[in-house]
Amino acid sequence: MTVFCQSGSLPFVKAAVSSFAILPVMICLGFAFPVNAGELAFEGNWKAAGGKDGVFEIVGTGARNNPVRRPLAEPFEEEELFVRFRIVYPSESFETPAEGNGEFCVLWLDNREGDDFATHGGNVPNIGVHVKGGAVNHFMVRFRPNAESYAAPLVPDREFEIVARCWKTVPGKDRAFDRLDMWVDPKPGEEFSPHASTSTRGSIKSIKWLGFATGVKTEAGDVIRISQIGLADSWG
Repeated sequence: MTVFCQSGSLPFVKAAVSSFAILPVMICLGFAFPVNAGELAFEGNWKAAGGKDGVFEIVGTGARNNPVRRPLAEPFEEEELFVRFRIVYPSESFETPAEGNGEFCVLWLDNREGDDFATHGGNVPNIGVHVKGGAVNHFMVRFRPNAESYAAPLVPDREFEIVARCWKTVPGKDRAFDRLDMWVDPKPGEEFSPHASTSTRGSIKSIKWLGFATGVKTEAGDVIRISQIGLADSWG
């Protein structure tokens, strides 16, 4: 199994690592993961407006935008892919639906890059934040905008660890990724108890690109902090 991490310490790991370093043993989700160097890798550098020490500050534009994205070295077509990141919404960038539009920011997994304005929304895995029931900002997973599954509510000025599993209920390189699970601040032993899950038909069969998207709810000047982006091909 392979884990890659942006620079910065992981949960239960105090020492910082260089950008996308491959370690003999890395600890994520409370478990030790052995690493086989070269099994899974990113290609090139992040396509991003900025970023320092593994932390990206995504700035809203008030419109659809994909400010942070990066390709995998090879398309991923195996049974399951885990992705993790940490996210903070500063209070000055946070509003409830009662105060305005609410919030939106997602990590997407796709077989194509698209451009800065691509939606990555039609049967494409999305993991992030959106408004639940027109009332509260929640973490959610979805393949389509009208079929979201929600986890815990978003709280400003608090750092959350998000883990998601995108997987195929029927294994095979020619089969689609049709299930998506999410954990918010996962605990050891929760692998088979996701906090939110959704399914679809006709989704992508391979994953080549990872990125973050904002939208009209991410107002111009809003800042969202993303860090410790990582991938793995198993829970542990």
